[in-house]
Amino acid sequence: MPSGNSGPLIVDLHAHIFNAWDIPLVGYLESRQELRQFERIKRWFIKHVISRCIRGDKPPEPSPNPGLPGNFDCWLLKRVFPTGYMRWAHVLGMNVVNIAERLRDTYPSYGLFVPLMVDYEYWFDSTKDVLIDAQVEEIFSKVVLPFGGLIHPFVSFDPARQLAFEGHYPNPDGYLETINPQEMVEDAILHKGFIGVKLYNSLGYRPFWNAEVEEQRRKIALHGTRYKYFTGADYDRVLCRLYQFCADNGVPITTHCHATGIEAYQGASEVFGEPSLWWPVLELYPELHLNLAHFGWYRKDGEGYGGRDSWVEEICDQFSAFDHLYADVAHHEVIQVKKKGQFIRDYHDLFRDHPEAKQRLLFGTDWHVFIREEKHRDMHTEYEDVLRQAGGLTDTEIADFLGGNALRFLGLRPGDRNRGRLTQFYQDHNITPPEWYQRTEAA
Repeated sequence: MPSGNSGPLIVDLHAHIFNAWDIPLVGYLESRQELRQFERIKRWFIKHVISRCIRGDKPPEPSPNPGLPGNFDCWLLKRVFPTGYMRWAHVLGMNVVNIAERLRDTYPSYGLFVPLMVDYEYWFDSTKDVLIDAQVEEIFSKVVLPFGGLIHPFVSFDPARQLAFEGHYPNPDGYLETINPQEMVEDAILHKGFIGVKLYNSLGYRPFWNAEVEEQRRKIALHGTRYKYFTGADYDRVLCRLYQFCADNGVPITTHCHATGIEAYQGASEVFGEPSLWWPVLELYPELHLNLAHFGWYRKDGEGYGGRDSWVEEICDQFSAFDHLYADVAHHEVIQVKKKGQFIRDYHDLFRDHPEAKQRLLFGTDWHVFIREEKHRDMHTEYEDVLRQAGGLTDTEIADFLGGNALRFLGLRPGDRNRGRLTQFYQDHNITPPEWYQRTEAA
């Protein structure tokens, strides 16, 4: 449906616009389960062929015709990668401005996009990336401002970087860490149009009680040896300071909650990212808005709601306990015919057992990772069809799934603090409030 006044507002609550220079690309690719086949070929293949082709020789500039760097290795990448992965590699090779343009043009009916920044530098011994504060500044100046309220990102926070800054340690590039992530987050939220914080626990830290996993964390390289020795209490301290800021200022947090994706090592999500690990945080900070991204779904094929290897039922059980707990559905493969039927059956059972979930589910695509799927443009229509076939949802509840629940989670309704900051942000930068803002002004 269009996002204009004739249809519901659509909010893509989970997208990405980082490129291959914003991350330690080799470690990023090696950590992805679906790419681990290349480890059996040899690590140098990822480092010297795949990474070189995607990244090129220097960070890309915005271009009217963006594409993969024109070096001789690209023909080999095309022979190795299937078509969907080539689309993904193509986008990773772009400048963030071009990626944001591609996102907008792929989903022209969406009213608001919420890209999630990532900060992997301290966790992978890999290629040098653009400094995280420079990424924030580029997104602010080249995306948030020019797109006029269509794109409002989440800023990343890495507790390992925070501890390196406070302890006067060198960063992975060998220079004294000068970036204070807590100050970077606060500045991005208060002054640069960012509206939330992204955490990625499966890199190797729990949301709380990190002292219980000292041995597991010490097995993680953390880009060498010098960062192994931050204690669990150190991690808890800097994370709790972040939680307090977010709770006090109405700033939502999204965290990865799925057993696939980027991990410190295979299986790290089980140790660091299980949803139950967040319950003590929500008890300590009951006003904190938290999104468990991907809803813990389909950790094994055929294992959705109620499966022994699924976190979905565990999350649903907590919806009634925590007023501000949400879960997004990014990268759910409802566009695949062979999996869609299972989603329909699972949602039928889920809404029967947990009707409150209708007000806690958030729509998201996982762009640009999701571009690997052939029917990636159809994500919202296919998901709406799944929910309607599952039964029990009114048109209003479907509209809430597509956008209304996101406005509550993000704090963007009239009177919410995040909305108040954006109102001031638009005034300060002479931005005409976007359509989504105007549509919800009298809500």
